[in-house]
Amino acid sequence: MPGSALFVQAPRWRLPDNRLMRTFVYSSRQQRIVFGAGTVDRVRAEVELLGGTRALLLAGPRGGELASRVADVLGPLVAGRFDGAAVHTPVDVTERALALVRESGADCLVAVGGGSTTGLAKALALRTDLPQLVLPTTYAGSEVTPVLGETADGRKVTRSSPAVLPETVLLMTISFAPPLRTAWRICLPVSGCSSSGSPPINRMVLA
Repeated sequence: MPGSALFVQAPRWRLPDNRLMRTFVYSSRQQRIVFGAGTVDRVRAEVELLGGTRALLLAGPRGGELASRVADVLGPLVAGRFDGAAVHTPVDVTERALALVRESGADCLVAVGGGSTTGLAKALALRTDLPQLVLPTTYAGSEVTPVLGETADGRKVTRSSPAVLPETVLLMTISFAPPLRTAWRICLPVSGCSSSGSPPINRMVLA
């Protein structure tokens, strides 16, 4: 689980080889992660577990098919849908989504897609304190870190805050019958594996 480490100055303990070991405190952050076949079918139950009754569904321009599948599962819990998630989480995009949050009366966020969609959910959670449920479709890894990067006026600002860590993450394999295929093959082509593989390393360092 993501967490924060606080190093303190004293005391220091000596290891058997006479090196000094620094004392530190690690604070973990609670997060629910569900992995397995058919996890998309659990999305409504997981939203209800968060106490959500009006979910704002977030997606990017290429996440339409899967977002529609999630919307079908959520049924009457869908209060609105925003398909404009953009790379590097532009603040102007967040402001447009925030207007929809207020208009729809959403009480939770459901993000479907890669790092851009997760970033949008985090930015909205920072501004509203709404709980997040994230269904990632890339290796970005943002869904399990308390890190948010936002872009405004051509400048990207990164911050770390417990407020942006999603409460629930559904790591999914989806069954489309016939035939049976996994979400990774549907949503993440081979070319996308390399491009989404490096951000987790960056976020690990930042977290």
